[in-house]
Amino acid sequence: MNTFYKPYTNNLFKTILLSFTIIFLVQCKHKSQSQEKTNTINVLAGDALSNFHESNGWQMVEAVKAVPNKTEFTITSNSKNKGTILNNGATKIKHPFLITKQAFQDVKIDLEFMVPKGSNAGVYVMDRYEIQILDSYGVAHPTFADLGGIYQRWDPKKEDDLRGYGGVAPRVNASKAPGEWQTLSIIFRAPRFDSEGNKTENARFISVKVNNQLVQDNVEVEGPTRRSEIKPEVPTAPIAIQGNHGPVAIKKFEITPLDKDPLLAIEEEWTTLFNGKDLSGWAAYTGGRGDENALKGDRIFKVNNDVIHIYEGAKSNSKQHNANLVSEQVYSNFHLQVEYRWLKKKFEPRTKANRDAGILFHIHTDLQKVWPHSIEMQLGDGKSGGKYVTGDIFVIKDSRAETPIENNAYKKGAPLSPRGMLDTGRVGRGKTSIFPEKEIGEWNLAEIIVNGNKKATYYMNGVLVNEVYNMQYKATDSTWKPLISGPISLQAEWAELQYRTIRLKKLNPTNQ
Repeated sequence: MNTFYKPYTNNLFKTILLSFTIIFLVQCKHKSQSQEKTNTINVLAGDALSNFHESNGWQMVEAVKAVPNKTEFTITSNSKNKGTILNNGATKIKHPFLITKQAFQDVKIDLEFMVPKGSNAGVYVMDRYEIQILDSYGVAHPTFADLGGIYQRWDPKKEDDLRGYGGVAPRVNASKAPGEWQTLSIIFRAPRFDSEGNKTENARFISVKVNNQLVQDNVEVEGPTRRSEIKPEVPTAPIAIQGNHGPVAIKKFEITPLDKDPLLAIEEEWTTLFNGKDLSGWAAYTGGRGDENALKGDRIFKVNNDVIHIYEGAKSNSKQHNANLVSEQVYSNFHLQVEYRWLKKKFEPRTKANRDAGILFHIHTDLQKVWPHSIEMQLGDGKSGGKYVTGDIFVIKDSRAETPIENNAYKKGAPLSPRGMLDTGRVGRGKTSIFPEKEIGEWNLAEIIVNGNKKATYYMNGVLVNEVYNMQYKATDSTWKPLISGPISLQAEWAELQYRTIRLKKLNPTNQ
């Protein structure tokens, strides 16, 4: 072959091969998408009401419209139940729960719904675990009972005010005005059981989105919702729509059984910062105040059975050093999750104080100090008025920021108050007024969502407990500059505890 034509011929062959490859990949993608779509069940298709058990009072209608300022709909219907919108009536009448005939395990649920002013409904996944549907438009401080909340559990043996427990409020109020169509998307992981029927893992709401805003993120539920408390937990069960508290209209109801464990799917988005075997990726620094018998360095942070045990083996009330475990990597925009639990022992000099530790981020000076220049999410078993309270903000040393404060404590939407190194002196603490930490010995999930220097949000066991804004540090030229990144650290401050899951998801910067 003439060498002049050889490169051209090779390029032509490569172009043809690449074209066939692209066509093949596109076909595979379309096939995969088609299979995924086939896996989704459109519950409102065809004879929709036949997909449910008892449906008295429920009907398929042609159109609904909310009556202004009333808990009522105006309904356009016909006698043949041939409309495309599922509805439980025009006014507040107690209709039964609408329960699917088919049972599910791990599942994705997509709804498009409407409620009139003041109306109340809910989605009961596995007919046991409720995501609340409510007219929550304009609610400043949503609770578990608002749209997107995980409704509380119930214990009739407790006193009146304590019978309801365990609900989780939505992270934000994403509710639209009554009478508008809204979306609800739920990804749910069913509880797990062994061969003898014993529960081995609790159910989880992997994610809940209201109008495309994330309101629940990987929240574990230890048992059924209030109405379903008497029902035992099971591996598979149907899905129910609440119909006895007010009118609701649904024009999209799709259920997608999940073949892949949804917990594995979300774990692909996360970076594990603790491998369960050793302190790779971390450096341990020892502070002071201990004696010659005190634990030192990585002896304070001892790894056993996928857990970092703080002060393991130290004698109760002995004199110990404090310490700091610092990440080797620097982070700016991220979502951090840390599981921890308090154990019984305390050590000098804090044997009579509240238990105390902390998660520090955006460290910018003195990495080897126990209290480096940084922003802290306080961990502490004190409650209201305590010196060390989980969810408090500490703005440490040459740092400053702002927190929403009203009556000397955090309140969402309150005016921002400066914290840290101020011209008038140091005011480093931003107190929380919300205390969802569990009892000593039980695992807690602490979360920090950080957007550079603009904002950091603190959650404890899925509950919003504090916010910090406009974080800054004092540069070497004594000017204040945006504090946008830094390592993360975990503290040890004279109280026995354990850290377990430590993972981080990098986020894109936002303008919030």
